[in-house]
Amino acid sequence: MSNALTRPPRFLSRFAGDRPRRPRRLSEAGATLVEYALFLGCFVLVGVGAVDGMNQTADTYFHDSADRISQPVNRVRYDADGGREVGTTSTLTAPPATSTTAAPTTTLATTTTAAPTTTLATTTTAAPTTTTPPTTTTSTTSTTVAPKVSSGLSDYSYWNSGRWTAKARVKLTASGGAGISGLTVHATMAHAWGSTTRSCTTNNSGVCNLTWGNRTSSQHWVDVTITSITGGAGWSGNTAQIRLYQP
Repeated sequence: MSNALTRPPRFLSRFAGDRPRRPRRLSEAGATLVEYALFLGCFVLVGVGAVDGMNQTADTYFHDSADRISQPVNRVRYDADGGREVGTTSTLTAPPATSTTAAPTTTLATTTTAAPTTTLATTTTAAPTTTTPPTTTTSTTSTTVAPKVSSGLSDYSYWNSGRWTAKARVKLTASGGAGISGLTVHATMAHAWGSTTRSCTTNNSGVCNLTWGNRTSSQHWVDVTITSITGGAGWSGNTAQIRLYQP
């Protein structure tokens, strides 16, 4: 305990001429880790270079393989003497001169272009000719109505050599008053002792005459009756009868 009291404090020992303490030595483990780090870095650099070289070699190999695959297998060139040129594969046979030239004859198969002659089927466009049924409108011409005619009778009797002739003038007119030609008038002419039938055809003015000659003086009258009118016109039926008197 006396020594403890007589020893100067530690912070005064440096000034009291004590020997400095020995510095600590670095451990062996720290130096070994640095060496391993340097060794690993060298290995990585060498590995990266090797991988880069292998990558370039593989790239070149695959490009060459792709170029060879893209070429047709049977494309072989031959010189003027019939020999195969350098660079062709040894597994290919000699140039099939006859077969290769014959191959273009297979282009004759293109003669099947005659098949487009089936376009003749488009001639079925003639079917639209079925539009002809509208010609049935011609049936409307059958609806034409025959014109109606009116008849007029006049007495034109006259004497001839002691006898008289009973003469009735007929005029046929349409609704507008124009005469109708080409119509035939059929009638009967009668008196107290007998009768007869007469007919006449109208002229361009629509006029014709019904006559019964050689009447005696004892026959004072003759009745004229229109029975029908033919020739493509309808008859209204008016003025169908007249009595002719001895002139």
